[in-house]
Amino acid sequence: MTTLFVGLDLGSRNCQLAAMNAEGSVTINRCFPTSEPNLLTAVKELGGNLHVHIEAGELAAWVRSVLAPRVARLVVSHPCANAWIAKDPNKSDRVDARKLADLLRLNRLHEVYYPEEQSRRDFKLLVQHYDDLTAEQVRLKQKIKSRLRVQGVIIRSARPFTTQGREEVLTQIESPGVRTALRQLYDVLDQTLVSQLAAQRLMLQAAKSFPEVALFEAVPGMGPIGSCRRERLPPDAAPLQQRAEALALLPAGR
Repeated sequence: MTTLFVGLDLGSRNCQLAAMNAEGSVTINRCFPTSEPNLLTAVKELGGNLHVHIEAGELAAWVRSVLAPRVARLVVSHPCANAWIAKDPNKSDRVDARKLADLLRLNRLHEVYYPEEQSRRDFKLLVQHYDDLTAEQVRLKQKIKSRLRVQGVIIRSARPFTTQGREEVLTQIESPGVRTALRQLYDVLDQTLVSQLAAQRLMLQAAKSFPEVALFEAVPGMGPIGSCRRERLPPDAAPLQQRAEALALLPAGR
């Protein structure tokens, strides 16, 4: 059976596919609209023993779940490590797909781990959702402090974000319009906090399904949120798991 090395450059509108034989000759290089039926048709038409290479990104997990059961091997690599692609001024989807195929053929890539189970992929999204809301809070607080500085109200503590401190700083703003705008920013911040707490509860509830989260949480200094952020231990990481278990047995302060 013929072995083909396939580079798949993913886009939300179109995908570019390049298939290369073991000698490095490109046999197919074509573009098709991004959809599950088109992806399945593309690999079915190629036939043979397919080794597929895609780069990590928003579409990678979905495309991996669609194609992995239907090809001999599917590799997701880190785009920042593919300097031949990222730093080449001669960039196009057609060229990038060919290079992805060639890197796989030469085995010169940095593979990224993606969990097989849908539940783990969903859990990762819940953690990212919580982190996004946390980052949004930071952004809003920085914006509020910036708007206050423009009005000559310079505060270096977290007091403007307490109930009493908020009213104190707002009384220092002379313009009614600016004061109203700042109140609106505070309202958005309050809603973001409510959403963040709901996202935290959702994340911690989902974490109960994964024993390694509890294992990390037992390590001194590692709280529940930090434990959720730890990546899933790969299947061949038994020494790492044993070390985590050993750390969990240490008394606090060690």
